[in-house]
Amino acid sequence: MAFSLCTSFPSASQVFTSLDKALLNPDKVTELKLKRKRLSQVPDEIAQFKNLEILNLSHNKLSVLPSFLGELQKLHTIILSKNQFVDFPIHLSELDSLQILILDRNAIDSIPAGIEGFTSLEYLDLWDNSVNYIDNAIVALPNLKYLDLRNTYFKTDDLKWLREAMPWLVLDSTFGCNCD
Repeated sequence: MAFSLCTSFPSASQVFTSLDKALLNPDKVTELKLKRKRLSQVPDEIAQFKNLEILNLSHNKLSVLPSFLGELQKLHTIILSKNQFVDFPIHLSELDSLQILILDRNAIDSIPAGIEGFTSLEYLDLWDNSVNYIDNAIVALPNLKYLDLRNTYFKTDDLKWLREAMPWLVLDSTFGCNCD
């Protein structure tokens, strides 16, 4: 059983790759790609994009996210690949419509308590992080269909409990490590 990330979301607007161009008509911004911009913080101007659905901030130098992202209630996809996150951005659970959260290639070490707040989350990518702990509350996520934990610090049988508790979940992991 495979999970497809090619979920289509209707959109009448174009993709913006420049913050300056997006600010010319903030109501039209539904997708913003600020990849490889060397950002060390999320620009405050993004708060103006009330219709934002997809935010791609991958390949930057981000380590924290501003609280205003929780006010962007149409945001269903956030891509934060290859940044400098150490802590799981639990405050994003304020986003009731968040379905896809991609955090691969960071340094996140745990999926903490509070994860159960991501009630609409379907796809969580934590590939190539330092994850060594998952709070049991993750089993309360009714819509989670795919979890990528490849290249993390779990031993071969460490995720057995998760597979048993969520048999519908497509769980990608790098089983085979018998490291102690």
